[in-house]
Amino acid sequence: MGAVFEGRRRAAVCMADASSFARADLARPRTVVLAAANSDFNKVAANAGAISLGSILGLCCGKFARVLGETAAVTVSAMVVALQLMCWKGYAEVHWGAIERDVMHVFDRNRDGVVDRRDASHALHRVNTVLTTHMGTSAAGFTGGFLYGLKG
Repeated sequence: MGAVFEGRRRAAVCMADASSFARADLARPRTVVLAAANSDFNKVAANAGAISLGSILGLCCGKFARVLGETAAVTVSAMVVALQLMCWKGYAEVHWGAIERDVMHVFDRNRDGVVDRRDASHALHRVNTVLTTHMGTSAAGFTGGFLYGLKG
C-alpha cells in the first residue's frame, strides 16, 4: 500500500513497510501538515474535558432513560393484564378505541395519524434539546453518550 507525497521538486512514493521508506524532499510539506495538526489538536484538547464530561453525563442520562422506559413498559403491561382480567370477569368495561385515540394523540408528534420512526426522531430531538440547553461545549459529547446509554 503506498501513499503519494508531493514535495516541491519531486514526488515520492512511500510504501507502508516498516523496513524501508523511499526518501524525498518532504521537509516543508511535512512541517506544514504537522503545524496544522498541532493547531487542531490544541483546539480539541482545550475542549476535551468538557466533551468527555458531556459524554459521561449523556451516558448516565441515557441509561436512566432506558431504565425508566423499561419500568414504564412493565407497568403499562401489568395494567393491561389487570384491565383485561377485570373485563373477562365482568367487573369493568374498557373502551380501547378511546384509549388508542388518546395514546395516539400523545405519541404522534408530527400529527400525520401514524406513529413511526419520524415521531421517534422528533421526540429524541426534543429530549436532546431540553437536556443540552445551556451546556455549552459539553453538549458536543452529550448526544453520543446519551444514545450509547440508551442503547444499553
